[in-house]
Amino acid sequence: MFIRLLSPALAVLIIACSLYLWRYVYAVSDWAVACLVPLSVLLFLAQMPILREDYRARMLLTLRPGSRLTRILTGRLSSSAGALVFVAISIPVLAWQALHLTPAEAGLVSAACMISGWVFVGIERRLARSFNPPFARAYALRLSSWLCAALACPVIAWVTWSYTGHPPAYLQAGFIDALKLGMSEMPERDGLLETILMPFYAFQGGKTWLLVQSKNYPWLTLLLSMDAALFGFLATRASILMTDLAEHFLLAQQTTPSEDVA
Repeated sequence: MFIRLLSPALAVLIIACSLYLWRYVYAVSDWAVACLVPLSVLLFLAQMPILREDYRARMLLTLRPGSRLTRILTGRLSSSAGALVFVAISIPVLAWQALHLTPAEAGLVSAACMISGWVFVGIERRLARSFNPPFARAYALRLSSWLCAALACPVIAWVTWSYTGHPPAYLQAGFIDALKLGMSEMPERDGLLETILMPFYAFQGGKTWLLVQSKNYPWLTLLLSMDAALFGFLATRASILMTDLAEHFLLAQQTTPSEDVA
């Protein structure tokens, strides 16, 4: 029981430390990218076994016993590709949003991630009573991800829309000037990382300009804050994956001493 409570906290701690370190080092060096490598590897290792076990279980149910296809359709390629796609999407979004999070937003997202981990653990425990292990784990991941995202994303988008201030310069700027204002927030150094992130800064400037110009249309400004909701979905999904990985790691550490004694 203690491990089930500890795993979400450990998952959030790992994600938060990685993104905070990225944000801190980014201000001074392009080597900040190295801070995202461990998190990327951990997310890949957390996602791939779930996809592979689910795929493998379905193939064993579909194919006849003794079929040669069981040696070919192992799920290694598809699960690796699926895990890589998730990492390729989530890491850039998480890293970009981490550069602009206020303390209040960071606290809200951390709380949402923690709760998501506990929800996943609870759902997985209940589904394990009715489903076989590979399916219970996969179904728990999907159900908890969408359930927590449906609850957390609107809140994160609303908080971002309601409490994020905008520089006064955007009130008088044109659209092109707003793009330049966004790019002016980049660190004053030349490097490959800044070149890659330049379109993101320009997008941020253009979005801020649209938010300022649309202040009399609340629903439009709320729609423009949906990138924060995407961040919330990916953050909760990442925390659930890390919770699963942390839980299996802690359980393995717990059982190892007894096996050595035996």
